[in-house]
Amino acid sequence: MFVVSSKCLTAYPTLSLLFCESLVRSTAPKPNIMMPLTEQTQFNRNELELCGHGGLFTSNEAQLPTGPLLMMSRIVDIKPHAGMFKKGEIIAEFDINPECWFFEHHFIGDPLMPGSLMLEGMWQTLGFYLGWSGYPGKVRALGVGDLRLKSEIKPDAGCIEYKINIRRIVARQTVLAIAQGSIYQAGQEIASAKDLRAGMFQG
Repeated sequence: MFVVSSKCLTAYPTLSLLFCESLVRSTAPKPNIMMPLTEQTQFNRNELELCGHGGLFTSNEAQLPTGPLLMMSRIVDIKPHAGMFKKGEIIAEFDINPECWFFEHHFIGDPLMPGSLMLEGMWQTLGFYLGWSGYPGKVRALGVGDLRLKSEIKPDAGCIEYKINIRRIVARQTVLAIAQGSIYQAGQEIASAKDLRAGMFQG
């Protein structure tokens, strides 16, 4: 899965936005605004699995988790200059059914999708946006400012939707993305994440 970088979260369980941004400040010149690696804006599960094996975006190192830890079934749309902040938007979906592996264990007799996996799905969606946008490096989750889980996801939920609105991308030697994320079920927001953060690290 996308892991929290040790550069950011060694001894800081609650990571401030200013601390994260300090990682990307350097004397190196700011690179040109990145162009998407492809004009394709929809991706199916097989293509997302291919991304996990490093075969989708061959010019960078951005990878998704694979197998059961891939919390997306498809990318529905990506727009680089759209969304709430006009800085970019990505929408993904995840098909929920009683056979999802986590329902067997969380909880016995009361199956629910773990909130940690709901957050993971939003991180994965944000990370995919960075890879699609052409930024170099390996994707790492960096933190979240305010996470609110408003409803439960049960085995009969059907399809849930991740919507990530890019608020800011700071690109130096390290790339930092700050976004606002939401999860929807049947058109109703069931989770939200403010100051959702992910980065791209080289080396």
